[in-house]
Amino acid sequence: MAKNLPFVSVVVPAYNEELMLPTCLQSLVEQKYDGKYEIIVVDNMSDDLTPQLARVYGVTVIKEKKRGVACARQAGFLKAKGKIILSTDADTILPPDWIERMVREITKSDEIVAVGGYCDLIGVNTPLKLISSSLMPLIFILDKILDYPGTTQGWNFGVKKDAFMKAGGFDITLKPGDIGEDRDLGKRLRKIGKVKVLYRLKVKTSARRFVGFVKTIKYVFVNYLFILLNKRAIPGSFQIIRQKPYESYDVVNDKPFFLTLVVSSLAALVFLAGAIPTVNLWSVSSVKTQEKVIALTFDDVPSGQYTTELLGVLRQKNVKATFFVTGESAKSHPEIVRAIYLAGNVIGNYSLTDKTLTMLKSPSAIIKDINLANELIYNDIGVKPKFFRPPHGYRSIWGALSLDKHGYDIVTWNNSTDSWLGKETSKKIAVDIIKDAKPGDIIDLQAKDQTIKATEEIIDLLQADGYRFVTLDTLLNKPAYY
Repeated sequence: MAKNLPFVSVVVPAYNEELMLPTCLQSLVEQKYDGKYEIIVVDNMSDDLTPQLARVYGVTVIKEKKRGVACARQAGFLKAKGKIILSTDADTILPPDWIERMVREITKSDEIVAVGGYCDLIGVNTPLKLISSSLMPLIFILDKILDYPGTTQGWNFGVKKDAFMKAGGFDITLKPGDIGEDRDLGKRLRKIGKVKVLYRLKVKTSARRFVGFVKTIKYVFVNYLFILLNKRAIPGSFQIIRQKPYESYDVVNDKPFFLTLVVSSLAALVFLAGAIPTVNLWSVSSVKTQEKVIALTFDDVPSGQYTTELLGVLRQKNVKATFFVTGESAKSHPEIVRAIYLAGNVIGNYSLTDKTLTMLKSPSAIIKDINLANELIYNDIGVKPKFFRPPHGYRSIWGALSLDKHGYDIVTWNNSTDSWLGKETSKKIAVDIIKDAKPGDIIDLQAKDQTIKATEEIIDLLQADGYRFVTLDTLLNKPAYY
């Protein structure tokens, strides 16, 4: 069996880690892996006994003169002889089957280029234990939703060496105290293949940097958002702490714990509210009016045959609607976009590619995405839309401020169904929309097969109830184009 197991390299960057490195190395030399593996400790110019202690365990020790964890990891990964390279930190303790499980998962498919797991913090109080056991998994879930590579955490991930080389390795321009080299690598690895999360594979790492709830919020969440938006962590945000071994490590509660908890909870609520399309936060989802007017809108069009049939229904009913078009669709179906516009309907911007959470990019990336979509729409109809609908309704305060600065109006909705899944019948779509309808509504539908018949019923029944259908520029009393 061992003959078929790949040779593995484990890389451990270390700077002044004489107190914690021995425990890490002990857990590595006791691994229950039937194949062969090497352990490489990268001494990042320590001035204590780190390299001498490492040699006691019979591991390979190399020196990296340029300070910084990115440079240290890079040196170790380049030195590695294994086809699979595993990464951990000097203040981390690995379970006995860590290498075996990493290898088993990463070799399951040629598509998998990297794997990574969780961590438990050692020596923490109750608030920090919540972060270790509950909020860390939440970040992994957010990473999955945002399609962001938090899976490659330096203390617990593995990568195929050929994929590592193809991705360009770690960003060695990062300075000592900077973090994010692991996530940055993960982002590039995802362009090459699949990066898999191992939800059940946990390591134990010290909580020495998390010296209180306030600082932990900064390290974990502020840095998370900073990395997400700017691709790097807050410069120098992780101070170098090397004073205490595991046995003597203690965590002190911050006095403003409850205040911080309240503030961070409110911030989280505001952030999450931006993901609810029906909330009038940084956007318009409806208007207050006594007049029986409703705006009918459609997302992610054109869609070929269905859009053409939908236009036929609107023409027959003498109703105008607002169609949100992606730049990609405008480029591939210019004739349909022109037909929508020439029929008297309003065209809105639905981003360049309808990618989930477009609004969680950096402000400059958001504007670039939307402007490119507008240029492609302009090529079809000769005008540029002012109305923008964020894909799936997700918004952010920085995105909203940036869009407002550039003259865009964010429009979501307050009356919709799950028609985008394509599983609901036309009857159910119509019933769900009609039963919730009220003056000033913005109805959101998709140009799909079931929607065509549903649109007929919605128009007929609401018109019979005295409603009049208008486009968004009329409902909002704002210009539709620049």
